Amino acid sequence: MQATSELGKEYQENGVVLLKDCIDEKLIDKVRDKWMDLDLRITTHISPNEKPRIALWRHVSGEEQRFCDFDDYPEAWELIEKNIAPVIRKHFASDDGAQLRLQLLETIVFNKPPEIGKFLSWHQDASYYPITPNVQIATWIPFEPVIKDSGALVYALKTHKGELRATVDLYKNTPFENETRELIPVDPAEHGYELVCMEMDQKDMILHDGYVWHYSGPNVTKDRQRRGLSVRFIVDEAIFSPRPNSAGEEKAFDAQISIKPGEPFQGKPFPLV
Repeated sequence: MQATSELGKEYQENGVVLLKDCIDEKLIDKVRDKWMDLDLRITTHISPNEKPRIALWRHVSGEEQRFCDFDDYPEAWELIEKNIAPVIRKHFASDDGAQLRLQLLETIVFNKPPEIGKFLSWHQDASYYPITPNVQIATWIPFEPVIKDSGALVYALKTHKGELRATVDLYKNTPFENETRELIPVDPAEHGYELVCMEMDQKDMILHDGYVWHYSGPNVTKDRQRRGLSVRFIVDEAIFSPRPNSAGEEKAFDAQISIKPGEPFQGKPFPLV
């Protein structure tokens, strides 16, 4: 993947970039409004078998992810296809200069309610996904302005240039069973990394590398919602490569993956955009 803009070069240097005023306000309003309906009626904790899944994840103690698909949430697909993918391709191309390959890996709507929305520990996304090579671009788009006190994302710049670290329980910061990789430090700043808190407006979008370290604090406000859409893409052809006995890998994918280890990571749940 090669950068085709100054913001793309910033992403490659730091592992993350904040793109200002790049999301269509009418589209994100439609996505937010439909989420409010889905949040009231989607109750299943079972991932769809043969369709791209959307996780609804409320960051509150005792809550589990719920799932729907784009048949339930066509507004999210419209935003991905008409706005998110074109913005990414504006800043990046494939190594040969062709249009960047974007394969949908996962879509999540996060909800961290005021006063009860929990802290999520330092982590890197790529360590949770059983693919090789693990070259990901993740997006994060808020449904309303996000500030530090409502749980804005915090990044340790340039950490995407290192190795995969341990998967952890995001609420407890404890490694999963059979995890042998090194933990991310509790305070990366003590190890020389610059930390940046990404406060955002509704039409902004974060792009971050799957390897970059990040966390989000609790929502300690009394009346500010902290909701947003995250869409994750694979940008290189990959193979399915689960780690033996790994409790930390994304197990909700199990029902969606019908391929064997070593085979190309592909299938109806993971379409090219």
